Amino acid sequence: MPSSQRLSVAPQVRSARTCRRAVLAVVGLVIVLAAPGLVSAQNNRFRLDHFTIEDGLAQNWVKTVAQDRTGFMWVGTSRGLQRFDGYSFVPISELDQRAADGPAGLILKIVIDSRDVPWIESEAGLFRYDRYARRFARIGTDSARGPWAVDSSGRTWFLDGATLQVIEAGEAVPRVHRTVSDRLSGPMLADGQFAWLGEARVPGRVVRLDLASGESRKFSLRGISFAQGFVRDAQGGLWVSGSDGLEWLPRGGDAFIAIPEFRGQEIRDVEVDEKGHLLVLTERALFRLGDRGQILAQWAPREIFETGLPQDVAEDAEGGIWVATVTAGLFRLDLRPSFEHLSSRSNPPLGIAGDFVMALAERSDGTLFIGTLRNGAVHVTSDGRRLRAFRHTPGRLDGLPSDDVWKLQEDRAGNMWIATGAGLCRVREQGLVPACYRTPLASLTIDNSGQFWLARRDNVVSFDPESGQFGTPTPVAGEEYSVHADSGHLWIGGSAVYRGALSNGRLVEPIEQMATAATRSRVWDFHRDASNVLWLGSDAGLLQWKPERQAFEPVSLPDLRNITVFAIEGDDHGRLWLGTSHGLVQFTPQRGLVRRFRRQDGVLNGEFNRQASLRRRNGEMLFGGVDGITRFHPDSVTIDAGAPPLVFTDWRKVTKHGLSDAALDGVRELRLNPGDRAFTLAFAALTFTSGSHRQYRFRLEGMSDGWIESSDHVVTYATPPPGRYVFRVQAAARADGGWHEPGASIDLVVVPAFWATTWFRILMAAALVSVLWGLHRLRLQRALETERIRVQISRDLHDEIGAGLSSIALMSDSVTSTSRVAAGDRSQLQTIARTARDMVADLRDIVWAIDPDSDRLSDVVTRMRDSASALLHDVTITFEVNPPRDLSRGIGMAARRDLFLIFKELLHNVARHSGARNVRIELQSIGHELRLVVADDGVGFRPGEWQSGTGLKSMRERASRLGGDLQLSSEPGKGTTATLRVRTT
Repeated sequence: MPSSQRLSVAPQVRSARTCRRAVLAVVGLVIVLAAPGLVSAQNNRFRLDHFTIEDGLAQNWVKTVAQDRTGFMWVGTSRGLQRFDGYSFVPISELDQRAADGPAGLILKIVIDSRDVPWIESEAGLFRYDRYARRFARIGTDSARGPWAVDSSGRTWFLDGATLQVIEAGEAVPRVHRTVSDRLSGPMLADGQFAWLGEARVPGRVVRLDLASGESRKFSLRGISFAQGFVRDAQGGLWVSGSDGLEWLPRGGDAFIAIPEFRGQEIRDVEVDEKGHLLVLTERALFRLGDRGQILAQWAPREIFETGLPQDVAEDAEGGIWVATVTAGLFRLDLRPSFEHLSSRSNPPLGIAGDFVMALAERSDGTLFIGTLRNGAVHVTSDGRRLRAFRHTPGRLDGLPSDDVWKLQEDRAGNMWIATGAGLCRVREQGLVPACYRTPLASLTIDNSGQFWLARRDNVVSFDPESGQFGTPTPVAGEEYSVHADSGHLWIGGSAVYRGALSNGRLVEPIEQMATAATRSRVWDFHRDASNVLWLGSDAGLLQWKPERQAFEPVSLPDLRNITVFAIEGDDHGRLWLGTSHGLVQFTPQRGLVRRFRRQDGVLNGEFNRQASLRRRNGEMLFGGVDGITRFHPDSVTIDAGAPPLVFTDWRKVTKHGLSDAALDGVRELRLNPGDRAFTLAFAALTFTSGSHRQYRFRLEGMSDGWIESSDHVVTYATPPPGRYVFRVQAAARADGGWHEPGASIDLVVVPAFWATTWFRILMAAALVSVLWGLHRLRLQRALETERIRVQISRDLHDEIGAGLSSIALMSDSVTSTSRVAAGDRSQLQTIARTARDMVADLRDIVWAIDPDSDRLSDVVTRMRDSASALLHDVTITFEVNPPRDLSRGIGMAARRDLFLIFKELLHNVARHSGARNVRIELQSIGHELRLVVADDGVGFRPGEWQSGTGLKSMRERASRLGGDLQLSSEPGKGTTATLRVRTT
């Protein structure tokens, strides 16, 4: 709450007034006990939750408590500050790693300002919590521990001696505002235009200081010696409290008005509640006051006021009241409890002798009848006070036939009937009818005509409550019956389900057995809801009548399995309330939602009894069980006040160095680094009501789209693959059990290892490109170097060896031409000259083959033309190239040499053996195939004549190296055709 709505007790105690306080306390106690307004306003319906060091409190000495707008409760103890989310009390060391410099020791005061910023006063000074920086910042110096207040605009005012200082919102350094009287003291209230303080040296006086002009005005108090707290109410009135009373200054008034009921009482704290009323905490009780100080209600739980020594009070957003105590820890009063337990041991006690409740009924005057097992029946007022008891007394006819009461039923005349295991009795004002109708029975119902129907061990029978006449029994197989009359039918349940048609109080058709999944299980109760749907409670759970199939079918929901439904009631919202073997269950048929209430919700009955339920005329419901009665109004349980805040509270990750823990205040993104193995995330729906079931469902989007439901508020995941994810969670924390959307979400970034990052991949790609480029450059350099070597070799062969061979030929010719050479020598010299010239020709072919300037197909064709002309002197040669545009393509040195040598060998064969007159040479480039054809019109040969020749073998080996094949076709006298096909790329 803002500071303008808070009133805190000043920590200092003046010993000079100790005796006076004791006297006034005694007087005040007499006044409280004597004041009829206080007694009549006492309200005992509340639920009390108690928190101590066993629940995580740092210490049972709790000085102050407050709730921020997010929904967290801030708790100030004698051992530091904690924050409570409904699950755990988190010390500030987990919120601020630098908490050693923050608020420590005894926390004196907590104020949540209008901007939802917590201000903490401790023994170490004044601090402000920065949610985004996740740390506490010291405000001013230790001098700020004097009177201080935060106004509605977020400015902080504090008094340092005679100097009034101010800290603007968002700043941390104070500035001097003006000099004031040095006789002013705490506490302090700043409400925009004025500041209110006590006057230290003059008892019974307070000062109003104009913050703009510095002018002051003094006000006298009626009975308070020294002011210990100020608060501004919703109407603008000012309330001041002290150790000896409470006083009120109306808006625009000139004088304080004392509240007589609190004269002499020490007021520990005052707060304005959500409805504008005052909550006043004293030594002995908690009060709610109206706008003029009238007492509306009071509460005095002995756990708080007898041993706790209350210090501070705060109201949360759900209407719960928190009380901080010196010795007993922290309490929360739920003043709107969902469930109330009534029994012979409750406070106040219910007027019954035994707590095993079997039957309930309400009379038209609002009083209640309660039937028990082995303890008869009682008639009580609406608040449980006993009016009359009905018991079985052996030998007496004016008592019950049995103390086992199975059913209570009011007839149309307003008479109450008590059905026991041994008979049926009518209640009159003067007592029971002397002679009860003594007949064993198990259950009873009333039809639309006013007739009673009694279920007995082996039959059902009608009974007229006006005449006392029984009808003709109708046999029914089985035992342990329950009966229900509605919509023209009588329904009978035992180990099976039966139905008979009713008309004017009579069965007009034979009873027939109905189909049900509850075969061989006992049926305990029937209920027809407002939508005309018939429900059945049995050992097999809850079943619904399906008219189209003429059968009862079970409600197949997980929370309704393996339980026995003993009693059924419906409320105005279409919900069914079930008394079961596993506590109280709420079922919403329209939404298929089930919610189970147990001891922690205030339902102390762990098991309820058959048909022991009642919906009263005011809508209140009663369910009887083995340990008394559970009373509640469905609206207090089922009306949803809205989704509670859902926040992330903590996260941990398992790193290679161990467990890392951090709070989540202000964090928008979680990061998992390489080497992080797992992470744990905690969240909480900030609700503190006693009936809250905090269920959650969550998913990690990007990894799975399915929801996982759990009652746990902590989840653990193994680290997912690198990438971005969104963790989303929703809560079902209120009465209707529905999921509150959109919930809360937080981003999760899984950082990949450096070798899996984009930049690393780009770097590796660049490195690979560089390596490939380097290899390419190296290969290119080697190719160029090879080319240079080939050029050098070709030149050396041509210039050196070619020239030498030519010289040999010339010298041989020169010697041969002389007359002095003998004939035999001349022949040898001529052979030498011819061989040298042939070697020169061959050398030219070799030089051409390795010459890099001849690496085109056109160079091959030119060489072929020249060779053909040189080898075939007297033959007509036709040389065709098709198509000629493909001659520019390159051809490797080895391929060029093999191709040319095959061609040359073919021409040698033509010249030596064919005797041809015409030769056709064709070179074709078709797609990726090069085809060479050499055809002559010579003598030809028979197939097989060349198979053993070395020339053909050599040509085919060369063709194979070229990746092609050589084919010969010839016939004697018809010439020869050689075809070479080579695959090109």
